[in-house]
Amino acid sequence: MKKVTKGFAPLVALALVAVACGGDDAADEPADAPAAADEPAEEPAAADEPAEEPAAADEPADERIDKIKEKYKLIREQKINEAIRERVASLGIEIKDTDDKATLLEKERIYNEERQKIEYALESFYRSAHSLCFQLNKKYIPKYLSIIRCIDKRFETGEIYIKWDDALEHEWLILIYIKNNSPEEGIVIEDKTDPENNTTHEFQSNEIFKASDIMVDALTKLLDKERNKRKVS
Repeated sequence: MKKVTKGFAPLVALALVAVACGGDDAADEPADAPAAADEPAEEPAAADEPAEEPAAADEPADERIDKIKEKYKLIREQKINEAIRERVASLGIEIKDTDDKATLLEKERIYNEERQKIEYALESFYRSAHSLCFQLNKKYIPKYLSIIRCIDKRFETGEIYIKWDDALEHEWLILIYIKNNSPEEGIVIEDKTDPENNTTHEFQSNEIFKASDIMVDALTKLLDKERNKRKVS
């Protein structure tokens, strides 16, 4: 048995040498692997190419935002036009379905200019009528009678009227207005202080003192009648 063992010894030694040499060769192969693994390191340059795509992808989003902005702009303009149309119509101005924003604003401007002319032409008559009512209420109207009011409707309807405070608007005593809505044609004063004898007077815009005398006479006569009714009763 010892002889057999000695015979195998050289073979075992040769096998160990072969394994050792082969192991060294196999162990050396992975040393070159990092060089092969380094080759894909150049690929990120190619991967960077799609980085410009977001700019192209944002274009449809920008278009959608612009469309939304335009939509709300149209809605806002439509509401503004409707508000202008309602405002102009409330002034009694004739409007058409084809009137655009510029046309409506021009009609409103012309209307306001005409109203201002009427308001200015009636200014002195309004001051006279207002002052007359104030003086009558302060000194001449007894406590058992309603006070007298001067109502200024120059801008709305081009009119000024005097009435009892507790009376309705259409139950006026004196009405002042521009003849045919034209200041050049003069001022008209309608007097209903005497139910049995309604009168109408026409004045030029510079005849304010004459018009004031007419109003004073009419209202003082009315107050005298009311006092006489009180005495009889």
